[in-house]
Amino acid sequence: MRVLVVDDLAINRVLTMSLLRNVGVEAHGVGSAASALEALERETYHAILVDFYLGDMNGDELTRRIRKTYGGGHRIVGLSGDNDADIYDTAMQAGMDAFLCKPATIEALSEVLDPEGSRIAGC
Repeated sequence: MRVLVVDDLAINRVLTMSLLRNVGVEAHGVGSAASALEALERETYHAILVDFYLGDMNGDELTRRIRKTYGGGHRIVGLSGDNDADIYDTAMQAGMDAFLCKPATIEALSEVLDPEGSRIAGC
């Protein structure tokens, strides 16, 4: 499985990629929504982990753009340190498949990355 991790905080991005790599997932990371869109033009990913609050655009807007451009071919999972129910609702309305609160565990990541898995885990 190839996963794109989108988080503007390098430490969060590196930690998430490390967790994924420890269980055999090929993880790539970018620090902005613009970089994520560029990566999607060049590479194929099975799933995208998107921080809800990015510096250049929020995760819900990035999700809308991905869905508009690429359709439903990617499993998109939102991530946030803020477990407010409004964020979850916004994420789902934008087209995210699942949502996860930070800090993420490998068990929670595995569950939400599974197409048959939960829509919310770890909050």
